[in-house]
This record gives sequence, structure tokens and C-alpha cells, in this order.
Amino acid sequence: MTGLNCYLVVKLWQSYHYFKEISHQLTNVEAEMTQALALVPDQILKGQQSTAQLRLFYQKCLMQLAIAQKLLRRLQFAWKVWHRIQKFNG
Repeated sequence: MTGLNCYLVVKLWQSYHYFKEISHQLTNVEAEMTQALALVPDQILKGQQSTAQLRLFYQKCLMQLAIAQKLLRRLQFAWKVWHRIQKFNG
């Protein structure tokens, strides 16, 4: 019986150290994750700001594209009118 008790004490002691090491490692991982995730809100905010700036840029590009399309249509119309006048006179 004493041998069995000694065996159990040794196994419990080994288990204690094993679980103590796991607990220490988990605490370290938690600290590292907390530190890494502390930067996330700033990165999200920067991403949102960049997205807003990109939307504004896109809207400006659409406005410039609309102006360029109007200008090209007017030039095309002017070209057709000029070409017809040249045919008529020529």
C-alpha cells in the first residue's frame, strides 16, 4: 500500500508541475494577444478613414468623368456639324 501511495504522490507532483507550466504558457499567450489586439482599434480607424478618402476620390473621379464625357460629346457634335458644313460647301 505504501508503494502505491508513493507512486500516486509522484504522479500528482508531476501533474502539478505539468499544469503549472501549461498555466504559465497560457498566461504568456494571453498577455501577447492582449498586446497585439491593443493595436487593432487604431488599424480599424485608419482603414475606415482610408475607405472614406477613397470614396471621396471615387466620387470626384466620377464627376470629372461625367464632365469629360459631356465635353467629348460636344466635340463629336461639333465635328459632325463642321464635317457636314464642309460637305455642303464643298
